[in-house]
Amino acid sequence: MRQINKEEYRKKGNMVIVAFLLAFACSAIAFSTLLIALFGNTEIVEGESTGNFVWNLVGVVIALVSTLSILNQIKTHRYFDELLYVWKLKQTHLKIYRKVNILKHAAHNEHNERAMTILKFYYQTQQQVYELDNNTLTIKSVLNELERIRQWEQNHRVLNASDFQAVWLNDF
Repeated sequence: MRQINKEEYRKKGNMVIVAFLLAFACSAIAFSTLLIALFGNTEIVEGESTGNFVWNLVGVVIALVSTLSILNQIKTHRYFDELLYVWKLKQTHLKIYRKVNILKHAAHNEHNERAMTILKFYYQTQQQVYELDNNTLTIKSVLNELERIRQWEQNHRVLNASDFQAVWLNDF
């Protein structure tokens, strides 16, 4: 589990969102204007549609694809390390969430250490993400689950969440 500076993470996240929206809006206007100038109906008849809706829509789609493509190209830059880490962590959370009931059953009823390690990783990293995102409404349930894991560890053995490997999910 990586330590992430909450203020830096939120600052970078907000910066990326604003930059993406500005780039998308500007490119949507530019592409739509260019397409209308090249192929659209420039003659305006009062009381009627210009018929350029399709060109506007195509311009917006091109802008979205190009902006997402640029974001995809630059996401591996060092500036995005924390954001990419949390994004991948959230993807892993979704994979675990889909199997959380199976994992809980295996961990508590079958005393499966791998299942319990996955759950420990899940809840520890979920706590981190919730704190980074200021999700205080549901963090209590995460802390309760972590306490259940600590109680399990008292009766069995202490688990290391950093041992988690995503391929373990294939066993459940």
